Amino acid sequence: MRENTAVRRATAASESRDSLATMNDWALMLGEKHFALMVRTQDPSARLADFTDSEQIYLKTAQRSFFRRAEAQYFRYRNGLLDEDAWQTVRYRVWYNIQGPVDSALWLADRAKVYTPGFIESIETYKPPGQPAETEGGT
Repeated sequence: MRENTAVRRATAASESRDSLATMNDWALMLGEKHFALMVRTQDPSARLADFTDSEQIYLKTAQRSFFRRAEAQYFRYRNGLLDEDAWQTVRYRVWYNIQGPVDSALWLADRAKVYTPGFIESIETYKPPGQPAETEGGT
């Protein structure tokens, strides 16, 4: 029984990493136009309204693709199939990916209608080590 649990956990961890690695494989197939779009979102002065409707749909779809994979990791973690270290790495990446104004706006528009309350809370309450705690609301 104990060996079976260890195998299940190892398999879940491997599948989790493979799922996230697929996102990198997908990104490598993108053209320069898509990379330029993603770079534009990192400009601190950028706003979601600065992007065309089709660009917004693309950005939303890309974010959902990654975040749904991350939410699957959360479910594995919550059910004891993913260890703390692995989950904290994924949690940090999601938190990090909603720090810019465009990505944050996409997250705020989607969060309650796409993701589970537990996942949302886990991301929004995350504070990276060495970061001061935020005093009021926000992501």
